[in-house]
Amino acid sequence: MKEDRIALIRQMLFREGKVSCSELTRMFGVTTATIRRDLDRLEAEGQIRRTHGGAELIRRQDQEAREIMVVPPWSSRIASCYEEKKAIAREVAALIPDNSTVFIDSGTTIYEVAKLIAGRSNLTVISNSLRASEYLGMFPNIQLYFLGGKIAYSMLASAGIMARDCLSYFTVIDYCIISADAFSVENGMREHFMETAILKKAIIEKSNMVIAALDHTKFIKNASAPICNCSVDSIHTLVTDSGTDRENLEQLRRAGINVIVADTGRNK
Repeated sequence: MKEDRIALIRQMLFREGKVSCSELTRMFGVTTATIRRDLDRLEAEGQIRRTHGGAELIRRQDQEAREIMVVPPWSSRIASCYEEKKAIAREVAALIPDNSTVFIDSGTTIYEVAKLIAGRSNLTVISNSLRASEYLGMFPNIQLYFLGGKIAYSMLASAGIMARDCLSYFTVIDYCIISADAFSVENGMREHFMETAILKKAIIEKSNMVIAALDHTKFIKNASAPICNCSVDSIHTLVTDSGTDRENLEQLRRAGINVIVADTGRNK
């Protein structure tokens, strides 16, 4: 009943552009609180926004404009700290053995990891990244699963509740390799978008080993990314570069995290 109701509400929003709580309460014969919970779930998918007394569909143009404003283009992100990202990726890839199941997310550093693990033997890869999936899908030795869901325009990656629900088919993930929009020792890994945080939190909870791949620019105490999806104590290994503040690294080590500082070779 609940899933059917939410599906019908979603259809109404796509058809009419907006709905009201009072209208939905009368239509389905449920309480206002129930309808509000349904709308909260739809809002978490990133396609609607709550309004006073109801909800409205976020136009595709509005979604794209917001993502562009918050997230720089892929070309500029992958070029930023490129040597550091490659060095971090080498350290991360070295942690992944053959015959394991690994999740890789949609960050630019993680894309470098994907290129390095493509030659592994009997590796099962789960990903929400279209870019990484396209690359790894060309290798017959990789058993690849893509998490379906809403595709974020700026990231070319799936996120939200639909992508999270795809995880129910996997019993356990050996290694989870993730990045973040920002990171602080106090708050952990942070994201700009709720739908991204929903997926990453579910993946972290299902993983035996969480590996965070973060270059030094991600260490921002007062980051604009407002949503926490992973506390520091959920991370087993953190791989970064030598540009990261040493005090941050020591704090992480004191918290029991295995910290690896990748060598970019710039000091040689």
